[in-house]
Amino acid sequence: MCEKPMATTLADCERMRDTVLANKVIFACGHVLRYSPYTRALKAVLDAGEIGEIVNIVHIEPVGWWHFAHSYVRGNWRNEAETSFTLMTKCCHDVDLLLHFLHPLRATRVSSFGSLLHFKKSAKPIEAGDAKNCLDCPINTSCPYSATELYLKKAREFNKGWPVSVVCGGAEVDAKNLADLEDLVTAKLRDEESTYGKCVYEIEDNDVCDQQVVNIEFEGGKTASLTMIAFTEAVCQRSTRIHGTRGEIIGDMSTFSVYNFGTKEKRIVNPSIIDPMNNGTGGHGGGDAGIMEAFVRAVSSGNQSKVGCDVNDVFNSHALVFAAEEARVKGIVVKL
Repeated sequence: MCEKPMATTLADCERMRDTVLANKVIFACGHVLRYSPYTRALKAVLDAGEIGEIVNIVHIEPVGWWHFAHSYVRGNWRNEAETSFTLMTKCCHDVDLLLHFLHPLRATRVSSFGSLLHFKKSAKPIEAGDAKNCLDCPINTSCPYSATELYLKKAREFNKGWPVSVVCGGAEVDAKNLADLEDLVTAKLRDEESTYGKCVYEIEDNDVCDQQVVNIEFEGGKTASLTMIAFTEAVCQRSTRIHGTRGEIIGDMSTFSVYNFGTKEKRIVNPSIIDPMNNGTGGHGGGDAGIMEAFVRAVSSGNQSKVGCDVNDVFNSHALVFAAEEARVKGIVVKL
């Protein structure tokens, strides 16, 4: 069982794939969205041919304005050299879903556009002046990316959970009361070694895209698009439209509608009701429990098919992510 991404270079992904195949290892990668009740129910509708032949998929990953600022501007995934590019660290899930929905078709060409558009010094509000730390900023209560609002506000509610737990690095568990937690968070935000108190426009090593679009052509001329965007109210509540020759599916990772062009009928599918074994209340909409269940079944039976995909499928989805980033950086269409 390997956390996603499989690796941060294509060469390492190839080495892992070849080694897994050579040693006949049961292998799974943490593309947990495949395993949620929502995705399983949606894939069942596709496989049953309810909307005919898939022609196009439009998929959006709304990261959320404050979540992006926390994780991809101040947080661990802000610098490509230290981790990887945003499409890999955030959206390898989404590329994998597109391949899953269109399986067994292979991607043939990909293009991509995107950049670090907003979280840089040139976009800093004039009203913020020369402040480098949110605690010193004159607009720290009105700026949407204020560390004061994001972290201290939660501390003042005695909320020790994420993202306060990330800022405190585990020390929050020892806070016995509200004052202790507020003092701890304040100290962490003041810490020069930490980026969590810094102005999002002043973090010099932040270099990953805050918005990106990916356009993919599949065998037979089928197409799909993915948009990753930081600036949303929704936090990782992905939305998907799947257009078929006989119908259309519109979903939001919780429920989805199926519209039939012939009968003019629409039905709403609520997977949390129809999947009694996994009602979707766990991590990643039930995907965390789903992948572990599938992996344990595969290992206990010695049967890779119980995972629902194999190392070649995992490698192909990673290869597509790398190709999309190459297309963005070089400004070209990459053939696969």
